[in-house]
Amino acid sequence: DQLSPQEIAKLFQLSSANVYQIISRSRKKVIQEKIRVTVDSYMKTRRDMGIMSKRILDYGKEFHETGTWTTAADVIYKMLRYTDRKLSLPMVMGLTGHAFRINIVPKSVHIAGPTGYNFSEVLPRGLHNIGFHAKVIDGMSPNIGENSNLLDPSLTGKDAMGKRSIHRELPRALDLIHRSLDQGIPVLAWDLFFPEFGTVYGYDDETRLLYAEECGKVETLPFDHLGRSVLEEIFVLAIDGKVDLTLKQQLRLSLESAIEHYEGRESAIPANCVKGLAAYDAWLEALEGG
Repeated sequence: DQLSPQEIAKLFQLSSANVYQIISRSRKKVIQEKIRVTVDSYMKTRRDMGIMSKRILDYGKEFHETGTWTTAADVIYKMLRYTDRKLSLPMVMGLTGHAFRINIVPKSVHIAGPTGYNFSEVLPRGLHNIGFHAKVIDGMSPNIGENSNLLDPSLTGKDAMGKRSIHRELPRALDLIHRSLDQGIPVLAWDLFFPEFGTVYGYDDETRLLYAEECGKVETLPFDHLGRSVLEEIFVLAIDGKVDLTLKQQLRLSLESAIEHYEGRESAIPANCVKGLAAYDAWLEALEGG
């Protein structure tokens, strides 16, 4: 009836604070229902178009090994194995700029430091240096989350995922995953089971499951659990066409990326994260400070 919160409070003998809380919770539930309906509609469209499918790429045991704890580079290396530009892991590390990267959260040297950069800027740029365009779905938070290694296991499991909100970017993320896998190339995704980068290499529309690997952990993930891990963030990157570059051009672009990073000209996430050469001083200061 378009009553004010104060009028509603009086009508139901509640405090105004309670009414505001109920309205806030109701809005969140409506948003969640809208996202759920959007995902259901997306799947219904696939069914109506006759494109419900199951696509699981050949993902051998050699891909279950993690060659570097720079997991973004590790996943890009694995993605390239499905293209005509198969590079060594050191070459991927160099051309993407990850071999030269150092990010430190001052004083705390937080575990999130190594991934403290703008994924949407850094990862497509690194892939471009290799010779590919990228398509991304970015549903990241600008804040540092809790260290999932220190959380109670009950907060990191599948039951906990099911209780968290469905991510607003889930429908677009699923669409990108479907399109890339249908073309025979896996995708890079953030925080599938814990806050690192992993590979999505398969899907099954009937069971609504994704097939994924992250730091050697190989499991299935329900469609609607994507983006419902500890940090409640979504980031998905897929290869989206080639860029014609000579090796000389690739090396020049890589060096430009490294120098920009070293000089601290790259945007920082979180804002207090120190990058490049200055990060060495931040690390020393933290070490000396205990």
